[in-house]
Amino acid sequence: MKEFLSREQVSYSEKNVGLDQAAAQEMVNRSKQMGVPVTIINNEVIIGFDQPALRKAITRLRQSKGNSLKLGAQVADAAKVLESLGKPASKGALVGKVQLASLAEKSGLREGDIITAMEGQAIEGIEDLAAALKRIAAANFKQPTITVLREGHENIMYLMIE
Repeated sequence: MKEFLSREQVSYSEKNVGLDQAAAQEMVNRSKQMGVPVTIINNEVIIGFDQPALRKAITRLRQSKGNSLKLGAQVADAAKVLESLGKPASKGALVGKVQLASLAEKSGLREGDIITAMEGQAIEGIEDLAAALKRIAAANFKQPTITVLREGHENIMYLMIE
């Protein structure tokens, strides 16, 4: 199973139900089964090593990620916000409040950062940011690069997608 998921480039967490009683109970509650392996992909329970079912679930997961990759931070067009504050305009997406345990926080983004590029593609505003996040999710990148302007310095970071 681990080899299969690795070949499919799917991140996963493994639980040993023989040693972890809470994990064993969760497995029974979700799958109504006591046998292993039980694989849960995007809340879909797959019992055994059913490769066709696993591939279908992975495909559905990737399709849903293409529509639902969320940064977890408030963002606005940097040029509009900075101009309204009487500051020099800058293209990009200005990061506002960052949610706890979000993709933004895990990736090291901070309030006040300006996202100027993702995977080498310029980000001129929030529409570009949304399109870039959708492309990244659809391509199933694990750690895409993100260029951030922070306190006047350009930084290359990685989005820490799980």
